[in-house]
Amino acid sequence: MVSNCASQSKRNAYVNLLQRYIPVDIYGKCGNITCLPRLSKKCKQLLNKTYKFYLAFENSLCSEYITDNVWSRLGEDVVPIVLGSAEYEKYLPVHSYINIRAFSSPRELAKYLDILDKNDTLYNEYFHWKKRYTCHNTPPGLSVECLVCRHANEHINDIEIAPNIAELWSYDQCMSAKEFYKGIADICDVGGTPGRRLTRCM
Repeated sequence: MVSNCASQSKRNAYVNLLQRYIPVDIYGKCGNITCLPRLSKKCKQLLNKTYKFYLAFENSLCSEYITDNVWSRLGEDVVPIVLGSAEYEKYLPVHSYINIRAFSSPRELAKYLDILDKNDTLYNEYFHWKKRYTCHNTPPGLSVECLVCRHANEHINDIEIAPNIAELWSYDQCMSAKEFYKGIADICDVGGTPGRRLTRCM
């Protein structure tokens, strides 16, 4: 379900390449399929019944940047395919996701997905982690800001030294799409003025 069609991560360009090899349904503003409201029970049921994989592609390519695009899929019966600069292995259960950076091209990723689609034993290995862990998604309407506020109020007398927030959240923690896709995809940035189209490959 995509709402930002011109993301810094150029995720739509990667999806376009992937679609050359496998069918990809795109829900939301950037696709031609809708399911509203986006986080409804109906949409989750559709996701679980219809699909084996979910493209959990981030808008930005910043370290430690993992959004609910990834987190909320862990609780579903689909395998998230991640695209981002985060070190997912630090935060997600082993063998709970597929990272596009593990493949030399969208074609290689498509081949692997086809293998998993045809082999239930291999596919189901991506859910073995659920035998040891449970996933608790944030209830609808409860934002991260609310959780931070609740934590601060519950621990009002605790003293913690935080790292330099400016360093933690600076743009220095992000990488360009050109750097990110080097060696794994030939991503072209299409732009320009009306009537004059520019294509720049990265």
